[in-house]
Amino acid sequence: MKNKVIIFIIIIILFSSCSFINNSEKKDDIIEHPDIILNSATYKINRNQNDYILLNSSKIEIYNKKNTTVAKDAIFKFVNKNGENEVEGKCDEMSINTDNNNVLFTGNVTFSILDPEFNIYCEKLSWDDKNQLLTTQDQDVSVESEIGKFEGSGLSAKINIRYFEFNQIKKGELY
Repeated sequence: MKNKVIIFIIIIILFSSCSFINNSEKKDDIIEHPDIILNSATYKINRNQNDYILLNSSKIEIYNKKNTTVAKDAIFKFVNKNGENEVEGKCDEMSINTDNNNVLFTGNVTFSILDPEFNIYCEKLSWDDKNQLLTTQDQDVSVESEIGKFEGSGLSAKINIRYFEFNQIKKGELY
């Protein structure tokens, strides 16, 4: 009888300490970690056969499964097939989709088109590589160029043909 009680107590302890894991919940809780982390690095991302983005960053995280590269404290250059810088700038964080080379720049963004000179300052800027299009959605943006200074929101800039427009201009000055 004493043995049965001891066995019964052990069985109760075992069953009370077990838990069942629902696989669907487990998949949602997975935190993705980068495949590669580079600290204080220079990284070259090919845009097509000859053009590339040259990136200097305090920390670069590469997520192969998500086709994403994230750079902290980024300084970047878009280099053309002739080895010339077309664009340069900096931001707190840069997220690059390595499938289509679209980029999201966030935090203290400075984006400079070099010829003709055109500087964009904002907190968040999106780059659509296929369409060569920069957008800020409805966020505040300041622009300085050879023809003037502008402040507004909702910038859309098609840089390959040098076409720029705002949804709203708050202040502007032409030279």
